[in-house]
Amino acid sequence: MSNTNIAAILPVYNGEAYLDEALASVVAQDTDDWTLYIINDGSRDRSAEIIETWRRRYPDKIRTYANPENAGSAAAINAGLALARAHPYVLIVNADDIQAPSRFSRLLGTIRETDVDIVMHDCEVIDEAGNKTGRSKGLEPHITQRNVLAEQLRRNHFWNGLVLMKNSPDLRFDPDIKISEDYDLFLSLFYKGATFCYLDEKLLYYRVHRNNISLSYRRSEETFVQIFEKYDLHALAQKIQHAYDDPADVCISLAQVCIYRQQMQEALDYIDRGIAEGHNTPSCMATLWFMRGFILYADGEYEPSLAAFREGCRWSPQNPAFHNNIGVLSYLLHHDALEASRSIRKALELENLYSDAKHNLDAIARGSADDLRVTPRLLRSKVIRSITA
Repeated sequence: MSNTNIAAILPVYNGEAYLDEALASVVAQDTDDWTLYIINDGSRDRSAEIIETWRRRYPDKIRTYANPENAGSAAAINAGLALARAHPYVLIVNADDIQAPSRFSRLLGTIRETDVDIVMHDCEVIDEAGNKTGRSKGLEPHITQRNVLAEQLRRNHFWNGLVLMKNSPDLRFDPDIKISEDYDLFLSLFYKGATFCYLDEKLLYYRVHRNNISLSYRRSEETFVQIFEKYDLHALAQKIQHAYDDPADVCISLAQVCIYRQQMQEALDYIDRGIAEGHNTPSCMATLWFMRGFILYADGEYEPSLAAFREGCRWSPQNPAFHNNIGVLSYLLHHDALEASRSIRKALELENLYSDAKHNLDAIARGSADDLRVTPRLLRSKVIRSITA
């Protein structure tokens, strides 16, 4: 089995609901140049039984490994990587997703042709029942090899279930990172100079359901601190200094690192520098003013926070997060439910999956100011699931 090019690693924890469908999509690939490593990460449901059934059916293609206790996704994938050392390429298969029949072959052909370290592709988003939602993931078109590290500092753009990677000693997840482990991995790889390309094809059906909704931004704050403790800010600044033509873009990335590290004054210094030295491009100015508004809100300075969000909205009036946050701050300052609700409804008109906005309308109707949510970052151009703060 080790002479195949692709090692497909499938970590499973209590995945009985969709596991048969996921495995069926792997064995239905239009190439047999793969070996599947299934890591049962301490499941307590029927996952072990399902895994064994498929192993017996395809003994030449499937290898299995079982953790006696749940060790977490990062540790489970690392166990698969240890088994897959002889394979030149690695991809991750999630136990609730469905592979398109040509996924493996298209990725293998692309990585051989381009000789990059990482090939990412698009996906079709489906719901719990497998119905298409009309949404996809994609990759922002402005992300290039030149700026990928700087963009990754801001937020995660790469998912482990949407890539094929060259196998290397650097390909290892940090088992101490319990959430956002793919963010940590890809940040590390791009920091070390990994190359990538994007294949604009929907080669996966990505399932959104109640058990795989990511934790909120606020609940992830400790993880961000943990991730960025590994990096020296000066070294990051040196690496991304030529990532953009507009110096404001560099300031945005470094300010976001400071926010993740809870260094708010340093973040404001970068934001003010970006506003002063930038080229006044709408996307940069909107982001800088949004970041300023959020920091001031977190510090309890509601009046200047509202002013910052309003200024940012002038640069990007179509981003729903501005309208949500303006509504929240308006209510906190003036207790005008009508004005606040009007702004938040505008956010929902622009993005109907925006759950912060839905929550806030309900909170205002109940007169519960303490329950209002300010969204901490601008919404992506593509939203694939309900957006929470």
